[in-house]
Amino acid sequence: FFKQKTAYEIGVRLVGSEMCIRDRALGMEVVAHDPFVDHAEVELLPLEEFWPRCDAISLHAPLPDDTRCMVDAAAFAAMRPGVILVNTARGGLVDHEALAAALDDGTVRAAGLDVTDPEPLPFDHPLWQRREVMVTPHVASATVRGRERMVDMAVEQVLMALAGERPTHLVNPEVLEPPE
Repeated sequence: FFKQKTAYEIGVRLVGSEMCIRDRALGMEVVAHDPFVDHAEVELLPLEEFWPRCDAISLHAPLPDDTRCMVDAAAFAAMRPGVILVNTARGGLVDHEALAAALDDGTVRAAGLDVTDPEPLPFDHPLWQRREVMVTPHVASATVRGRERMVDMAVEQVLMALAGERPTHLVNPEVLEPPE
């Protein structure tokens, strides 16, 4: 992995921005795609311009309808051969059948899946049999410090809401809109 030159982050908010810091520390050029961010510490490009540029792709996106299976056969076809794919965000971002085909044809060299769709991935799914695929049970944040940070962030968000401020990590902003 350390020989990879270009990392591609989909989503550069909380987790994605932290990954960008780590990627750069490894000497990687970092490019990103995030339609909800208009400026970042990294180069932001439209999705179709990213696939062919990247040696490693790390997914950090939410899963509204428009991102479901965003990493599909067309995306894999546009990627550089030998790419590494890591998904710690939402299982539905990746079309698993297209991933299996991309592994077969060498487009994807290795994949790390901390999330799958469905979750857990059925035990008879072909990805379990792949030596170049690591599937973990959605535990990427299951460290003592990770859990402490989750609690701290949740408390901070509740305190902001109670003080009449807009929480910075609001998942459903429509709740702040006045009823019609």
